[in-house]
Amino acid sequence: MSKRIRLGIVGLSADPSHCTNYIHKIPLTTTPLKEKYEITAVSMSSPEKAEAAAIAHGLPRERGYHSVESLAKDPDVDLVVVSVKVPRRAELAMAAIEAGKDVYVEWPFASNLAAAEALAQRARERQVKSMVGLPTRLAPQVLKVRSIRL
Repeated sequence: MSKRIRLGIVGLSADPSHCTNYIHKIPLTTTPLKEKYEITAVSMSSPEKAEAAAIAHGLPRERGYHSVESLAKDPDVDLVVVSVKVPRRAELAMAAIEAGKDVYVEWPFASNLAAAEALAQRARERQVKSMVGLPTRLAPQVLKVRSIRL
């Protein structure tokens, strides 16, 4: 088995089942899902939430970070997954890119074209991979709508 991708999750629920269901929708490889990745760190909006999320994910409490900058400095994180409300996505993705981390960010990832172009340019300059995803495309409701023939 090849090395699993070590994920640092920014902003997802402290509920591990929600987080795992979300992460399973990210098309990282064709390898079976549980062999693709492992969650090694989380970042939440407060120290209390970060600690609770780390514990809920079976991580030591010190793997719960209060800032994306701290999470992105973690040598045990290969890829930062940004899953927060739209206004903060570009800012948090940029912080991870600045730290030299690969980034997966939900769509829409920026509130305007200039912010989107700045993220793409900085990722190229820092030579990191960045991916914008639309995980809801695999939601049961979306798949049902797609199956309806008009």
